[in-house]
Amino acid sequence: VLYRGVDGQRFKPNPSIIRACRVRLLYLGGMQTYDPEQYGALNTKGGHILMEAWQSLDQEKINIEMTFAGPGNDPELLSHWHLGLNFPNRVTILGAIKPYAIPELILNHDLVVIPSLYEGLPNLANEAQAMGVPVIGSNAGGIPETVEHGHTGFIFERGDSNSLVNTIKAAVEDKSHLKKLGLNGRKKMLQERSWEAFTETLLEKYRSLR
Repeated sequence: VLYRGVDGQRFKPNPSIIRACRVRLLYLGGMQTYDPEQYGALNTKGGHILMEAWQSLDQEKINIEMTFAGPGNDPELLSHWHLGLNFPNRVTILGAIKPYAIPELILNHDLVVIPSLYEGLPNLANEAQAMGVPVIGSNAGGIPETVEHGHTGFIFERGDSNSLVNTIKAAVEDKSHLKKLGLNGRKKMLQERSWEAFTETLLEKYRSLR
C-alpha cells in the first residue's frame, strides 16, 4: 500500500514522559451505532471487536487501562457497555480528538490498538510507531506492511476478538519488551516511512510509468 509519509519531527518520542504502572492502550477509531445488516459499512474500524475483547479482559486480573476515543461514538451504546464492566474505572471514553492533540495523546499510552476490519494503511499506525509506541493491529489492508509482528508491534486476525484478547495479553506481559519494540518502530519509520522516504517512493512510482 502506498503510504503517506510521517513527520518524524512532529511525531517523536518524549523520554521525559513518566509511564503509569499499568499498561495503557489507546484506540482512536470511534464506534458508530451497531447494525448487523451493515456490519462493514458502520464498523470498519473494528471498535466493536475491541469492546468484545475488553469484556473478556475485564473479567481477569490484568494490569491494563484503555482510552476509547474517536469520531462518531454512540454515547448510549458506549455508556451501556461501560457501565456493564467489572472495572469501568480502567476505561476512559473520549469523543473525536483534534489533530493537534493526537501526538500528546499517543505519548501518554504504551500501546495503540488498530482493530480495523477494512483498511488501506492508517496514518495512526505510522505516527504511533514514529513516536516509539508499539501498535497492535489487525491483518487488514496495509497494516501488516508497516507493523512488523514481534519487531515493532503485534498483528492479530481481523474480526476475531479472541485473537485480539490473546495478543493484548502477550503484549502487556513485559513492559521492557514494549520499549524495545518502540525503539524498533521509531527506527523503521525514520528509515522507511518518513516524509523523505515517502517522497522518494512516490518519485520511483512516477518514474516507473515512463
